[in-house]
Amino acid sequence: MRRSGAGVLLCAAICTSLYAQRWEAGGLGAFAMQPDAHVSKAGGEASVKFRSSAALGAFAGHNMYRLVGGEVRYMWRFGNGEISSGAVKHEFGAHQQLVTYDILVHTAPRERKVRPYVAAGGGVKWVTGTGNPAAFPPLMSFGAFTAGTEAVPVADAAFGVKVKTGGKGMARIEVRDVMSAMPSTVFTAAPGAKLSGWMHDVMVVAGLGWTW
Repeated sequence: MRRSGAGVLLCAAICTSLYAQRWEAGGLGAFAMQPDAHVSKAGGEASVKFRSSAALGAFAGHNMYRLVGGEVRYMWRFGNGEISSGAVKHEFGAHQQLVTYDILVHTAPRERKVRPYVAAGGGVKWVTGTGNPAAFPPLMSFGAFTAGTEAVPVADAAFGVKVKTGGKGMARIEVRDVMSAMPSTVFTAAPGAKLSGWMHDVMVVAGLGWTW
């Protein structure tokens, strides 16, 4: 009988906890900017990056505690690959898909209209080269982009603010840095060349969603 009563109490506690959680979901739009990485060899250096471009995505999150929540998000980032040295540039069709999970720490409880927050987490991105490889691409002595898809682990950090827009609506704006190593298959350094630097996708993100 005691075990039965304990089970009922545990079930009630779990159900109450789930009901008390506040869920959030919505869509995201962003502009991503990426500093250059570098590939070097004796006698020269070239810059490698994925060009600044728009990104679109969606998020779903929940407030586990008064100030702490979790959030999963998906982003599709446009932006071709580019290698350049001096006045010579070569562009290669590409896009990226990103899935991450972040822990959010807010500075105000969920009842407040304005909730600043910081976030950190990680996940994976799929870098896809979609161009047509040339037999002798420009700057091939440093490296070249190739068609195909490569999975790369990422870490990310952000700060932003959420604002209630009336009813169950919510808007947000944030600045996010998505960090990873450079892909080694979609972009391959030439023999004797050394690739250095990380990919830092600095994203200015805006979103609209709802809570329940």
